[in-house]
Amino acid sequence: MSYVMMYIPANELEPLVANAAGREQATDFRVGATLMQDPTLSQAILELARLITNRVGSRIEQEYALYQIALRVTQHAGRFEPNALTRKVDVLLERARDFIHTHITEDLALEDISEAANLSKYHFLRLFRKQFGITPHQYVVSCRINAARHALDTGDSLNDVIYRHGFADLSHFNRRFKRIYGMTPRQYQVSIAS
Repeated sequence: MSYVMMYIPANELEPLVANAAGREQATDFRVGATLMQDPTLSQAILELARLITNRVGSRIEQEYALYQIALRVTQHAGRFEPNALTRKVDVLLERARDFIHTHITEDLALEDISEAANLSKYHFLRLFRKQFGITPHQYVVSCRINAARHALDTGDSLNDVIYRHGFADLSHFNRRFKRIYGMTPRQYQVSIAS
C-alpha cells in the first residue's frame, strides 16, 4: 500500500473553489465527507503529486492540476456552477491571449498571464474559462501543440521542437500530440514527408 499526502494552504485553494462555484469567495465552503471514493479526484491528486514530485511540467500545469482538484471537490459538494460562454470578446482577455501567443515558448504561469490582462489570477481564470470554454492551461497546451506542429511542418528536428515548445520529454509531447492529431509526432513527420 502506498499513499500521497499533500498540504495545500487554504489561501491557495479557496480562490479555486470560489471560481469553480462561480462566486467571489468561498470562505463558507465545507465538504461533508472526509473520505471520498472518486477515481477522477484521485487521478487529479496523483497528477499534481506527480508533477511536483518528479519536477516535471510547467507552473501552469501544476496550477491547472490543483484547479482540477478544487473543481472536483466543488462538484462533490454540489456547488459547481458551469458558466455559459459569453458572446462578447473582452479586450482584457484578448490581451491575455496575445500574451500567451507571444510567450508560448516560455514557462508561463497563471499569474504571468493574468498580469498581462490586469486581472487577479483567479478572477482571470473564471473569466477566461467563461469566455473561451477552456482553462488558460488547456489553451496554452493547445497553442504549444499547434506551434510544434507548424515547426514540424517546416522541417525542424523533433528534439528541437520538444524542448522549444515547453514539453518535458518525448513521451509528454507524444501524449499531447496524439490526443489532438491521432498520431505521434514521428508518424506526422513521415506523413508530411510522403
